[in-house]
Amino acid sequence: MTITKVRVIRPKDRTSPVLAFANVELNGSVTLRDMRLLRSSEEGGAPWLKMPTKQSKSGVYRDIYNPISAEARQAMTEAVVKCLQQAIDDDKNEAELTFDIEPGEAEFSGLRIRRFPNNRQLKAFVSCLVGGDIAIHRIAVILDMDTKALKLTMPNHDIAQSGAYASYYRLTPEAYQKLYSQVMEEYSKMPEDGGDAA
Repeated sequence: MTITKVRVIRPKDRTSPVLAFANVELNGSVTLRDMRLLRSSEEGGAPWLKMPTKQSKSGVYRDIYNPISAEARQAMTEAVVKCLQQAIDDDKNEAELTFDIEPGEAEFSGLRIRRFPNNRQLKAFVSCLVGGDIAIHRIAVILDMDTKALKLTMPNHDIAQSGAYASYYRLTPEAYQKLYSQVMEEYSKMPEDGGDAA
């Protein structure tokens, strides 16, 4: 995992438990969005980075994405804290920090596919690893009813109940195409009756 860019937005209420909202770009190709840097509940404790979750129809909260190691979480937290400090030093509500690192190519591994053969439009959910360090979940394989072609859609959320939606992560066109090719290759090997593939 190579962190190439971080963006933070500070809440107007400086007493809020949220120190900043953050986006983290990996390898110049995948941007993880809607993280929150939270104050520690202990006096003088280090802030911690909360990843977004989404409530399922059954009421269970599920991760949208998450680091799979303490080292990856620490690297992301430190990058966000550094960007927040820049915003504080500049007395601004927003800051962006670009790391002087040559971005690598997006790497997707550990593909897991859950197929839904009886659904007219939603054909599968996909999870995978980005750079071997970040698990991303809830990528949907959708049948486009107009073109009859399969496409990938990323999970999204309603922005402040406004009816406008934003995705929890974004992929560059090159990264999307790479992931799409890998997913379609595995999807085509799966039995028609559904189930999981890893």
